[in-house]
Amino acid sequence: MSFAYILIAVYILSLLIYAFKTGRHESRADFIIGGRFFSGIRVAFSIVTSWFSAGGLVYYYYLVGHDLPTMLFLTLGATVGLFIFSFFAPVFYRRAVEKHYVTMTEYVTGDIGPKSGLLCAILTPLLFLGYFLFELIASATLLSQLTDLGYLSSLLMCGGVVGLYLMLGGFKVLLNTDFIQALLLSIFAGLLIYVLIEAPSLDFTPYLEDRPGLSWQGFCAGFVAFFGAVLYGADTWQRVLCARSEAHARKGLKLASMFYLLAYGGLALLLVGFFNIRPDMITGDGYAHMVYDFVPAIIGSFILLVLIAAMMSTLDTIMFIVAQAFTTDLAFQRGKRLEKPMVTLRIAIAIVAIGGMIFAYFIRDIEFVFWFVVSYWVCVSPAIYLFVPKHKPSDHATALTMLLLALIVSSLHLVGLYQDGYVLYLLIAGLLGPLLFETLIQRKAPAT
Repeated sequence: MSFAYILIAVYILSLLIYAFKTGRHESRADFIIGGRFFSGIRVAFSIVTSWFSAGGLVYYYYLVGHDLPTMLFLTLGATVGLFIFSFFAPVFYRRAVEKHYVTMTEYVTGDIGPKSGLLCAILTPLLFLGYFLFELIASATLLSQLTDLGYLSSLLMCGGVVGLYLMLGGFKVLLNTDFIQALLLSIFAGLLIYVLIEAPSLDFTPYLEDRPGLSWQGFCAGFVAFFGAVLYGADTWQRVLCARSEAHARKGLKLASMFYLLAYGGLALLLVGFFNIRPDMITGDGYAHMVYDFVPAIIGSFILLVLIAAMMSTLDTIMFIVAQAFTTDLAFQRGKRLEKPMVTLRIAIAIVAIGGMIFAYFIRDIEFVFWFVVSYWVCVSPAIYLFVPKHKPSDHATALTMLLLALIVSSLHLVGLYQDGYVLYLLIAGLLGPLLFETLIQRKAPAT
């Protein structure tokens, strides 16, 4: 596989050179949101590649073999969430441009209030630190299976390369590389066709019967979790704000919903077909078998490149969001706006990359980290009221709901009672809580 390693080396070197050239003359808007000049198709590609990740490839490989309904619910939840988001995109985007918002925390602070903004500024980095840890563990695990590198070396390569090109080029480079990575993912379509031709059948029955995901809890943990995650995810918001216009923002979200369904629906077909050919691989290193033994060597080399591109396309997004949350978002909470944030952000990116690699070396339970992140993600669900600005609750009511949700989730985890299906009830609380607190606040307010 020497050709594969040469291909990967050329790809990584090209990324670094491009990042270096792009990052030398960037403005604040360029570095943080790419300058608001991306077309709908570019926004869509960026959203999908950021979610088609090593974590998805590793965890969904397990789910297809052991709990296919949950994987399908996760996919449908994100697809529907992106489609619904598209209808609110014009108002959402217009307001951000008018007020010069570039992050979710700035949006919440400016349009709801400082208390809610502060909680968002605290919760966002915590959420995405967990998300970053999940993706970093998955990336290092997958890379160590696909190459001669051990887990530690894979960890250093994934975190180090992504951290370096982000430090050099910022969010603009991230978006442009997402476009390249989206094109590379099309190679997966060729692999899918090859598997479907070779597979004796596409029997889904063994992967659907008597599976945990067919329960009410499975639906809640799958569909509801990802439906909400795209609606109030800081990474999705930031990509929408990169669009060049309201129309492009809306178009990007609609295309993203279609591309996401095709990407993960295709992955489900690919894995079911592969397991029909090699049932023994349900608990094995199937991706390594696809790369080295299942297809001709040159095709395997490109598949390996696609898998590495998928790792990077999500790691860079999360790393940037976390670094940004600790710098520009916190500065905004203090009433300041970093006009030259590049140096501060670059330092923060380096800290996040190094810290993440240290934690990922000691914590390797990918499933626990995944559902832990999902449980806390719902704490920022009241931000969804920004989609309907005429009906948004007060700062006090929203902040109280966010704080209460964080306390409930933390308490359930501490006493060991949290279950994946609780995400639906927490989401309902996140949507109804602000209205309830608003009513109570108005009743206690002195009459005028």
